[in-house]
Amino acid sequence: MCDAVQPTLSRVSQEYDACDQRLTFCAASIAKLGEHIQKTFPSDSPVHLDKNGCLPVFALYRYKNCVGVISGVDAPNILSQIAQHIPNKPVPVVQE
Repeated sequence: MCDAVQPTLSRVSQEYDACDQRLTFCAASIAKLGEHIQKTFPSDSPVHLDKNGCLPVFALYRYKNCVGVISGVDAPNILSQIAQHIPNKPVPVVQE
């Protein structure tokens, strides 16, 4: 995980109720998985992993679909994308 964005992701995990049930943060090796990851990006994504250099890339997935791609450490954009795409808080099941 990119050290520069770690404080932002820690803040997210503290600000959202049931965050562990709504979000998963993952890191992947572009060298090993870049081609597969690139195929999941929207066709109009301006980010191309083979041309991105050393900038970190953050991809947001919802229901197995990539809904956002952010290149570089852009905390405001990361927070905005998470707020826009985070699933609703799970409803507790009441046992009768």
